[in-house]
Amino acid sequence: MKRYPELLLAILKGYEEDKEQDLTSWTPAEIMYHKQMLVESKALRGQAIPLEDGSYVVSINDKCPLYEEGHLLLNALNSEGFNNKIKTMAGKVGGGLAIPLMVEMAKKHLLNL
Repeated sequence: MKRYPELLLAILKGYEEDKEQDLTSWTPAEIMYHKQMLVESKALRGQAIPLEDGSYVVSINDKCPLYEEGHLLLNALNSEGFNNKIKTMAGKVGGGLAIPLMVEMAKKHLLNL
């Protein structure tokens, strides 16, 4: 499944602001996949629970949902320059970037602002 930086940003922003975001541009499966990636990479606090059909149910800790990596990624994804860098890198590797790699890139990007 394709990875969408814009969807990662919307999910993280929604949890940080405790406010519903417009996610109508993506399917429920895409949203769940992105939440699963954020949980498994320790950007969001929660659990990704596998189901028998191979899909996942993701449960997020609503009281304190973002780990430090989630805040870093959110801050970087809010930067247009970082989004362009992510898209360029994704194009070079022929797909999306892993979230841990994006977090490392976010750290370097934020240090250079």
